[in-house]
Amino acid sequence: MKLTTFLLLLLIYVAGHAQDGSANLSDALLWKVQKDDTSQVSYIFLSGNKCQSDIKISADLTEALKGAQAVIMENTLYDQKEGYKLSTNAVAMADSQRLRHNMAAQQMTRLKELLISKGMPERMFEYMSNSKMYLSYFMLLSVNNPCGVGAQPGTYEHVFKDYARKMKLGFHSLQSVDEVIQEINRMGNGYWKKNIQYIIDSENKVPALFESDQKLYAAGSVQSLASLYENDLYKLRYLDYLKDHTALLTKRIDEYVRSGAAFFIIDVSNVLYKEFSVFSQLRQMGYKITAVQL
Repeated sequence: MKLTTFLLLLLIYVAGHAQDGSANLSDALLWKVQKDDTSQVSYIFLSGNKCQSDIKISADLTEALKGAQAVIMENTLYDQKEGYKLSTNAVAMADSQRLRHNMAAQQMTRLKELLISKGMPERMFEYMSNSKMYLSYFMLLSVNNPCGVGAQPGTYEHVFKDYARKMKLGFHSLQSVDEVIQEINRMGNGYWKKNIQYIIDSENKVPALFESDQKLYAAGSVQSLASLYENDLYKLRYLDYLKDHTALLTKRIDEYVRSGAAFFIIDVSNVLYKEFSVFSQLRQMGYKITAVQL
């Protein structure tokens, strides 16, 4: 795989990945959304960590899609134009943004050893050391991917986009690529540094956590995922990030539902922490959110 292609796929992994309370969070990946019993029914499907070859639209999801006027992803990052924006954002424009200017020499050495031991070419590390810090974080996620080092992150974007085109439905996103970039940049060097350092310090634990993440999602065990996401690996990643992110998603979901029935696809992480849960926020707005067993 060419370096530029791999980096683009890696950056797309940004998008696109706890506890909502056992009384409100069930082991279900599909949820019905209604303002009241007489309103149109919309659905939220919780996407998660899967290998690309395992991603399909099941018969149950097809049934839920029948009443939708539009299919709406959390974000769409595989479009060539949007992908280019995302990849160019990783280019550091000042020394203060570069990885090598924010990590101690010992940390850089350990990071290089870890990534190269996982199969990353040395020339890619040199590129990363001069790029913005978050690129290295998502590289660390990639090399611990249960689907294989360098595997394309699983995304429902293509299958749902094809379905919407075939069924002549609208296809939209809750968040633009510019908003994704703004979120990434807003987190700051300190945020990315502590996330990178945690993975370096916990290199023997991280692969097992990611494997558990994937297995629990495949089993639809949302409540167990909520418990797993209480691990520091996930809390460091999500607690500072999700507050504004889920508020934006909730606002956009409400706007779309008001204009007609829709089928939403959002990452499962958006509902796992009660204080930032999209479900909690929608319930506060008067929506009834109920699990649909597949």
